[in-house]
Amino acid sequence: MFDACDQQQQCNGTTNANVCKSFGNKTLCYCNDGFLEFRGKCVEDKKMLGESCEADIQCSGTDNAGICGKYDNCSCSIGFLQLQQKCVEMNRQIFESCDHSVQCNGTENATLCKDHGIKRLCYCDHGYLEVGGVCLLGHNEYDSGVF
Repeated sequence: MFDACDQQQQCNGTTNANVCKSFGNKTLCYCNDGFLEFRGKCVEDKKMLGESCEADIQCSGTDNAGICGKYDNCSCSIGFLQLQQKCVEMNRQIFESCDHSVQCNGTENATLCKDHGIKRLCYCDHGYLEVGGVCLLGHNEYDSGVF
C-alpha cells in the first residue's frame, strides 16, 4: 500500500489494497472500495453494531455506534445505549423526545417515555408532579388517567 503505480495490476502487495488511486500529482496503491486505511493496512468499512472490528473508524454502519469496544465489536458511542439493533440516546431530560423509557434518566424521577400527540416524551414517574423542570413527589395527571 502507498506504493507508486500506473495501473491496478501493480497493486498486489497488501491485502484489500488493489486500487491505483490519484493523490494530487501521484498515483499510489490504496484500499479497495469498502475498506479504510488503518495502521498501514486496509480494514473493512461500515461495520454494523455488534460486528467485529479493529478501530473506531470501521464502525460507521449503524447510527451512533462509532466505538470499537473492548471485545473488538462495534458498540454504541458514549451517551448511547444498545436497544435491539439500534443505539438510543441516554440521559434524556423531562419533556425531551424518547423512544423507550430507558432513555429517560437525565431528570431525577422522570423515567417514563409516554405518548404526547405524535411524539413520545420523558415524563415524571407515577406519583410525581413536574414543577419548574423537576419532578416533585405529588400527584400528576397520569395517575388519574386524565390528560
